[in-house]
Amino acid sequence: SDERETPSKEIIKILKERLADVKVYDPHILNKSDFDSLQKALDWSEVVVLCTSHNEFIENVTRLIKNNVVLFFDGRNSFDKTIFESKGIRYKGIGRG
Repeated sequence: SDERETPSKEIIKILKERLADVKVYDPHILNKSDFDSLQKALDWSEVVVLCTSHNEFIENVTRLIKNNVVLFFDGRNSFDKTIFESKGIRYKGIGRG
């Protein structure tokens, strides 16, 4: 997978500058991921920032996400926000609010 075009590096840098505890999961670059599965990443997270539209995320996030997540930021506008809102999770999508 080509990392050069992903916005995630800049987002990670900004979040860390603001002292966020940032962990990364990318099924295509597991050797640079902090978790070995999407489920483990979601179970750990309070905030999810989606920077890619890998099929694993699109097909499984709404099924696997639990109420420990308080905010889901959809950087790819891949989801219907009502799915998250119905679970009590704030949803922010690029250009959607």
